[in-house]
Amino acid sequence: YLTDTDYGLGVPVSRIDTTSFTAAANTCEEQVALDTDPVTYENRYTCNGVVDTAATVANNLEMLLSSCVGSLSYVDGKYKLNVGGYVAPTTTITEADLRGAVSLITKPSCREIFNSVKGIFIGELSNWQPSDYPEISNSAAITAAGETIRSELPLPFTATPSMAQRIAKIYLNRNLQDYTLTLPLKLT
Repeated sequence: YLTDTDYGLGVPVSRIDTTSFTAAANTCEEQVALDTDPVTYENRYTCNGVVDTAATVANNLEMLLSSCVGSLSYVDGKYKLNVGGYVAPTTTITEADLRGAVSLITKPSCREIFNSVKGIFIGELSNWQPSDYPEISNSAAITAAGETIRSELPLPFTATPSMAQRIAKIYLNRNLQDYTLTLPLKLT
């Protein structure tokens, strides 16, 4: 979609960080065991759907990236792709790396907090019609809030309810992080 000159962005391949895309593809193809008897496996993420050429490029990219908890960044003149998977740290940050004061925000605003996620997926199990995937909730967060606060997460390019739940759980856990730490660092 990035390189397509008719319907996408028309980005030259030389401006794509192919290493990051290969790593993302490898993460997406990791086999995840499903809770079935007998145990079956599926890819961690797949992207299944139809891109609407009448929609904006940004909207289409957002829908494509939703299928893998993806983020697309533009760094050093190249597009880089990251998907939802653990990445081991490769750098240790010390006080010598700081160029200013550390900032800590301990609580997000009430409008941004939710403790349950629901939405739709479109796949073979639903005869390729929009269908609800099972809601993902955090009981400790519901107890702390005194109520269930839901967020909608439509996943139109996700084909199975188990994959949709996996994505929704990451989305929920990211939201439940109680703090944001900002470290102004030197360029090194």
